[in-house]
Amino acid sequence: MNAQVTINPEYNSLVTEEWIRQLVSYVLDTHFQHQDAQVSIALENDQEVHNLNLQYRAVDSTTDVLSFEGGYPDPESGYFHLGDIIISVPQTQKQAAAVKHPFKQELALLIVHGILHLKGYDHAEPQDKEIMWKEQDQILDNVKESILYE
Repeated sequence: MNAQVTINPEYNSLVTEEWIRQLVSYVLDTHFQHQDAQVSIALENDQEVHNLNLQYRAVDSTTDVLSFEGGYPDPESGYFHLGDIIISVPQTQKQAAAVKHPFKQELALLIVHGILHLKGYDHAEPQDKEIMWKEQDQILDNVKESILYE
């Protein structure tokens, strides 16, 4: 498993690239058996996420997480590129504060949510949302028992 992680420099003190790689590796290896997969994760500010949301979804506002499916082999690395996940750090911070849990817990939720989208899960319809939320909760329950919530 390969995770390409980019953290906007203003957020370097909140989380390490290694922590994100561990989380992505754990999720892909234990829940999807994708040791040969690659995911790109970027932690950005609201303006960047807003711009991407407008450009690719025609939504003129920021959001917490965007997922862009890949679904192709990367000729340079040999990994299967599942896609790209872009997360707004300010939105993550606001949501964590609203539900009174740590930043890393909210970030883990958004990363898992993004990976599920890359794996084809969706929540537009109530029955799909139920399936996606159940899978998301199961993964996060397992993550809580790992070293990822230090």
